[in-house]
Amino acid sequence: MADIEKTDGSANPAARVSGELASLIQLTRDKPVLMARMAVTLSAKGEKEIARQLCTHAISLAPGEAEVRVLVAEVLSQEVPNYYASLVRDTARHQLYEGALRRAIRPGCRVLDIGSGTGLFALMAARAGAAEVITCESNPVVAKAVAAVVAQNGFGERIRVLAKPSFDLKIGSDFVDRPDLILWDNLSRTLVGAGALATVEHAVRHFAGPDTQVIPARGSIRVALAEHLHSYAEMDAIEGFDLSAFRMLAYPCYRIHDEKESLRLCGDPIDLFRFDFESGGPFPEARSEAELASRGGRANGVAQWISLELDDHATYESVPPAQSTSSLGALFYPFEHSLECAAGQNIHVTGSHDRNTLRIWQRS
Repeated sequence: MADIEKTDGSANPAARVSGELASLIQLTRDKPVLMARMAVTLSAKGEKEIARQLCTHAISLAPGEAEVRVLVAEVLSQEVPNYYASLVRDTARHQLYEGALRRAIRPGCRVLDIGSGTGLFALMAARAGAAEVITCESNPVVAKAVAAVVAQNGFGERIRVLAKPSFDLKIGSDFVDRPDLILWDNLSRTLVGAGALATVEHAVRHFAGPDTQVIPARGSIRVALAEHLHSYAEMDAIEGFDLSAFRMLAYPCYRIHDEKESLRLCGDPIDLFRFDFESGGPFPEARSEAELASRGGRANGVAQWISLELDDHATYESVPPAQSTSSLGALFYPFEHSLECAAGQNIHVTGSHDRNTLRIWQRS
């Protein structure tokens, strides 16, 4: 009790949270809307754990109350990336992954799914016949939701959700035998973002056996000379003013949301970087010089996207201009100035990555 009473909570923070939570639940036990509003307030003040638990209690008290659900979603969604909404609508991607899983999974197959996401790929693996699926997720809010999804779909016997990053998994405690299949999900439009390279390196080196399959098995960062009709980099003539000095404040690349209407590829694509994920790396920092051949006409930057070889039979590649259902669209890296290119003219570009960030620019 003495620890709980300490004002800074440093001696026993878990006890402080537990004590404050119990008090708040007691105060609002028959007022779920008020409980949810208090969760919103506490979340804004940085009391994330208490806010999350209040949300759980509020929903359990009034699962059908619309205002409670709106308030709870406001709190919980703050800790969840917004790309899940587009991922679940990417049916082409789903079909390719499910096909690869059905080809890979045999009776008795053990699957390690790194990064649970919505739980969809773990469910697909179980439906394809996997005897056991271990899916790990570092975000506790997401892991809790995935556990509910797994139970809701009747796969609780074969899918275990672990609320921890793959770096913390241990053979012998988290799973007994090495997996037959390591499944991971790229969530970055550059392939090197979101810690993907380090995650795959660690998983393959520490958990894979000699016959373990990895999905996706390989991947590449693809680029092509392009013209974006609405490039923000062209600031030298805006309503009669030259705003080009402001360009230094703009991030050097951006997502194109209207690819079909505004993006034109001006040449054939090439691989700027390639990765063999089944090898486990290492995948060091790298630099690549490339020449992009033009078909002729105006070009004002480089379009970049990724290609994922799930296995020897299926490749997921969101070639721009992509369909609206694609969750991994292209990024655009604008040039300093637009170019008028002759057919066959080569434009020299450089790409580099530090295992987390991809950079592309035109060589002078």
